[in-house]
This record gives sequence, structure tokens and C-alpha cells, in this order.
Amino acid sequence: MSDRGSSNNVAMKAVCNAGAASPQWEVLRRGWTKHADSTDENGAILGECPVWCAEKQTLYWLDIEASRLHRCIPTRRFHESVKLPSGSMPGSLGLVDGHPEWIWVCCTDGVHLFEWDTRRSALIATFPDTSAHRFNDGKVDERGDLIVSTMIKMSDAKKRAGAGRLWRLTAQGNSGGVQMLGACNRMVADVILGGLTIPNGLDWIDSDNDKWHSAANVGRHNSNGSSTFFFIDTPTNRVMSFDYVPRCWSRPLQREKIAFRTEKIVAVDGSSINGQPDGMAIDEEGGIWIAMTGSGRVCRFSPGGELLRSTELPVSKVTSLCFGGPQLDQLFVTSASKGVDRKKEPLAGSLFVIRNVGVRGKEVHKLKGKFSMEERDAIIQRHPLIPQRQLHSKL
Repeated sequence: MSDRGSSNNVAMKAVCNAGAASPQWEVLRRGWTKHADSTDENGAILGECPVWCAEKQTLYWLDIEASRLHRCIPTRRFHESVKLPSGSMPGSLGLVDGHPEWIWVCCTDGVHLFEWDTRRSALIATFPDTSAHRFNDGKVDERGDLIVSTMIKMSDAKKRAGAGRLWRLTAQGNSGGVQMLGACNRMVADVILGGLTIPNGLDWIDSDNDKWHSAANVGRHNSNGSSTFFFIDTPTNRVMSFDYVPRCWSRPLQREKIAFRTEKIVAVDGSSINGQPDGMAIDEEGGIWIAMTGSGRVCRFSPGGELLRSTELPVSKVTSLCFGGPQLDQLFVTSASKGVDRKKEPLAGSLFVIRNVGVRGKEVHKLKGKFSMEERDAIIQRHPLIPQRQLHSKL
């Protein structure tokens, strides 16, 4: 997303309260684009869900309200995007095991497999409540199951409260009346957590990360092989933790507790970190990075809630983040321009990269399933994400 200024990337020192070197943030420029459809100098309306593919050294992210998917290859200064049909509202995306050319995308009608270069797609799962709801944040667990949230579309806070859900799309379990299509006809979806409002960031600390489990007294080694699952429901200002037992089909989330709250956080310089928790990423040491939307801050917490680092960006609505780069030591951060005074925040909606964070991230898990080309191609014609007349030629 463009800084609309000098031809050089914008860079400056950020506010930081830990680490040997101060992180630097930059705006990734849309001037890199090589495809006419990618040109959009106004930034994202609601940028979300950045995902780094280490195999292809490629970053994917999306703009929910513009119904647009993005990808860029920083080392090649390459960026392009795909406009989906109006109303698709992609909520999350990720990688597919064994198929580096595919991504999965959650849209209003369900979960799609999408092949970027050909713009071909296949609907692999539909959900019963997407007429009134939309997908929000989602990630894949260590077993290869998709954990994804839904929230009500309307802005009425009273109607939204308690209507959100967290789902698991897996190869086993009870279907609960959920229809599954084509290559995923043996996969089912079930609700693993309800009563949510705006379900957002989620990630795991592996069960063998003794350093952080001991310090925070969460997610200890258990005979059931659980890891620790962290989850945000934004309006509550709470980061919840659970023992996550992926092989327990009836109840994978156990021992729910409030890991910490995000109100009244004060940075090392004495300034208040207002805003609410949105996207989340956990580094290899177990540090929890959260995009504090409304404050323009990206914060690193211990699992017990101690503020370890705070980096301020030149936009108020930071939305989500992920680790990436050749060494997985950079943070890519999305932002939103919706409801923002663009005269005061000309970079709102930009995609940022923060360097020198002093810690490495983890590679994301990939969606697993029996996704054969033959089965996928058989259902593309019936359930395309992009109608044939809108397909772009292969780049």
C-alpha cells in the first residue's frame, strides 16, 4: 500500500521499550505492482489477515470490505491483487499442505481453495449461518484443522453481542447439519466456542515451550498432549487462554481462563496505550504480539500479560500482523482506513513491515486434506469464487 510521497520507502524509528536495536517500520509500496488490477493508491478499507509463505517467500493478505486479495514478494518488489465479486467479504486466508500454488479463503458462502496464477477456485465447505454472519480471523492448528470465527454482519452492538462463534473444520467429528462439498465430503465443521461478539486474533504456544509455560503457569505439559491456545474477543479487552487438545473431538478447548486484560496499559515512556486487541501472532519464544487497534500500537506481551515491547505506527487502526521475511524476523502489519480522517492519517490502510524485532516467528500450519486436482476441478465449474467471465489470464 502506497505512501503516496517520495519514491523511497518511508522509514523512521518507532517507540520501543525492549531489545538491543530499535525496530524500523516501512510502508510496503504499491508502486511495485506488475498488474493493472492491483493499482489502488488509497490503501485498504479494512486490511486484515497477513500470512507469510516461507516456501514462496510471499506475503498474502486481504481487504475485507473491498473484497480484494493481495500478495507481494518483497525481495522482488512485486505486488498484485485480485478483486473478488462484490459481497464476497473474505475474512481470512491461509496455506494448503502439499499445494504451494493454492491458498484457502473464507468468504461469505464458505471456504474456497484458490489458485492465484489461474484465478481458479473451488468451494470446499459451506456454513449454515453465513447469510447473517461473515467470517473473521482464522488459522490452522498443528494437526491441519482450520479454526475460524464468524461474527454477525450488522453494526448494532446489542445484536452482535454473543452471536459470534469459533468453528473447527476437520476431517472428523459431527457435522451439525453443515454441508460439505466435493473434495471435502469427508470433512465436517463444528462449533468449539460460542457466545462471542467480535472474535479476532488467535494463535498457539506449543506444548514443548517450557520457558513460557513455566513463567506463565499456563499450558503445562499434559498427558493429553495439549498446547496453549490464545484467543481475543475484541470488545471484552481480554486475551483468553485454553488448553488445546486437537484430538479431543468433543471438547478441544479446555481449562478456559483470562490470560490477561489489555485496558490501562502504559508504555515505558509513560503514554497510555488505548485501543482494543485485534490480530495476534506468537513468536518462537512464546511472546504474544497484538495489534492494538485504535492506538496505532503493536505490542508484545508475555503469556501472563507483562508488556515487553511497544512499537507505534503512523496510523491509528492497526488490525493484524504476522511474522515473515527470509529469517522470520520481520513483522508485517495491516491497517484500515475506514472511519479515519485521511488528512490526519494519510497512510491509513497501508501495509507495514517492522524490522529488527529481535525475535523470530514460527511458520504457519497448513490446511490438510485430500485435495486432489481432479476432485477440485470437478467442482470448480459448479462453485467458482470468481465467475469465468472475470478470470484474468495467467501472469
